[in-house]
Amino acid sequence: MNKKITLKSKANLPFFFLAFSLLVLKSTLGFAQQSPFHADSQDSDKDIACLLCSVTNPENAVDSDPNTYTQLQANTVGGSVWQDLAFPFQGVAGDSVQVVIGSGSGLFELDLLGGVTLESFNGATANGDGVNLSNLASVYLLPGTTDRYMVSFPAEAAFDRVRVKFQALAAIGADVRVYGAKIKYGMPGVTGATAEYGNSTTIGLSPVSPGDSIEWFADASGGTAIASGNSYTTPALTANASYFIEITRSGLTQPERYPIMVGVPRPPIADTDPRERVYACSQDNFVIGGVQNPELAADGDPSTYSTFSILKVGAFYQRLSFENCAVKPQLGDKLHVKIGTPPGLLEALGFVGIQAVSNGKLVGETVPLINLISALNGANEYEIVFDPGVPYDGVQITKLSLDSFATDLNIYEAYFYQPATGSVDVNHPVDVLTGTGTIGSTANFVNDAALAFDGNDATFAHLRANLAIVDGYASITALYPTVSKEGDGVRVLLQKQEGGIIDASLLSQNIRIRTYNDNDANSELVLDPELIQLSLFPGSEDIYELIYPVNVPFNRIEVSLDAGLASAFEGLYVYELDRAQDVPGGEFPDPVSPFHATSQEWDKDGLCLLCEIANPEFSIDADADNYAELNATVGIAGGVWQDLIFPFAGLNGDQIEV
Repeated sequence: MNKKITLKSKANLPFFFLAFSLLVLKSTLGFAQQSPFHADSQDSDKDIACLLCSVTNPENAVDSDPNTYTQLQANTVGGSVWQDLAFPFQGVAGDSVQVVIGSGSGLFELDLLGGVTLESFNGATANGDGVNLSNLASVYLLPGTTDRYMVSFPAEAAFDRVRVKFQALAAIGADVRVYGAKIKYGMPGVTGATAEYGNSTTIGLSPVSPGDSIEWFADASGGTAIASGNSYTTPALTANASYFIEITRSGLTQPERYPIMVGVPRPPIADTDPRERVYACSQDNFVIGGVQNPELAADGDPSTYSTFSILKVGAFYQRLSFENCAVKPQLGDKLHVKIGTPPGLLEALGFVGIQAVSNGKLVGETVPLINLISALNGANEYEIVFDPGVPYDGVQITKLSLDSFATDLNIYEAYFYQPATGSVDVNHPVDVLTGTGTIGSTANFVNDAALAFDGNDATFAHLRANLAIVDGYASITALYPTVSKEGDGVRVLLQKQEGGIIDASLLSQNIRIRTYNDNDANSELVLDPELIQLSLFPGSEDIYELIYPVNVPFNRIEVSLDAGLASAFEGLYVYELDRAQDVPGGEFPDPVSPFHATSQEWDKDGLCLLCEIANPEFSIDADADNYAELNATVGIAGGVWQDLIFPFAGLNGDQIEV
């Protein structure tokens, strides 16, 4: 029975406006229910193995209050209970289904995440597009809340409802809260979303439904349309630009606009030109486990970090954004992320991925961090570098699997490089990374690493490693803002911890120096005593200056004490680690001729089981002094071979020289 309510006196007006204000406030949390896109009816059931399972307040998931919820409770391990939320109209393949869920305990745990499945249905017919919440990429903390999560997935066929199914995996009496569900029109396919610097481009759209009509806007909300239809030609662009489309179907307009970012590469800049970092300026995160100081991952200081305590069965992501920064990345700008791990947990990075973000949406591919790292397995700091290949304005670091190592992960900063706007010393590091072996801080450590890069020849970083242990090592790595030029080399000002004389032979056997170009490790410097420039530093008795040529491009220098070396050094003091200029022997090799073989394959036959080839890539490295070695060690008839492949096809009569 409905009651008619009449305001009888002015005395009631303050209460009325207070109640109205609270209603508006409530509507900003969760879904702004009840719109024509929201589920407006429901049904629920359970399987025979879940006799004690229950659905409490089922109507709350389809009412007009975003703060009320249905409670799905599974009291039997393996038993399932579900609720079907039906929409007022039929969605099409490619439309998204969005469901807001939560748990009574606030944070989701494995028995909840792994036990919740969402699937679209058309009547009683399942579409086979179910998504399990163990797919963490589809789960986001709802803005403005601490205990509600948005789950979104694309429907693979026409649908009119979504099933939220909960199966108890472990915890008896666990429950899931269902706040509501809605349809979101599918994002059209996009073409032409890149433009050359200073040029325009025509963006083309392929809507998921032939009946979708499109209007284009310059802003995410408000304003008037700048165009309509399935294409839009931009003005000339010199930076990435975002446009927003509004979709109407059968007279019903989707409230949220969809962003489209047009990528514009920078004008060409040489690797050796001065550059400067631009840091992400904001962050958000979702974590099951714990997080300390999340804001430190976006404070512009590469020495501070957020720490995620990742449970073995937990989940997390942290998103670092340039979206509201004064300077934003452009198409082709490499994305850099500095992270750190505790001793012995390099393998954990196989369970952590990195992916670009554009206008709040994940774009491009997810790449496991372990694929981007060339390092030892210890307590390490890493700089991850990758090119998303798409326009982006942020990055998300995500745990890829529910079941992994229990560990901490430090996230320092995300940044890209732009042409320098002021004076930059390209031969002075902009940051330093450290690493130590897995035996513990008492045996392996790096102290005061920054003092090796402070420009003060009287201060030093201290490296110590137990080289008798397989995992014994200590390292420091200098990161430079530009790639080296021809003739550049390495300068190290160093001293043995115990003091004493250092000669070229002793040095070559007891320390390791390697250069990198971003993630790619160059060959270890051999430290040939004949090429080492080693001299006593003026005014000292046992501090030495080492200068050594590097004949490949590099923007990182690593100095380490590690297993496999001699152990004449108890420890090492590094006073300065610099990039030297005009070093004899630092000339780059001649570029590879287009007539040389550029790739190779090798194999052996069944009679030559122990045959092998050493350094197969040396046959195609453009260095006339390097070579691959074919070893046929067993069998008179057995053989091993290498195929050297040219960059183009030769003709009959052409000569082959080996």
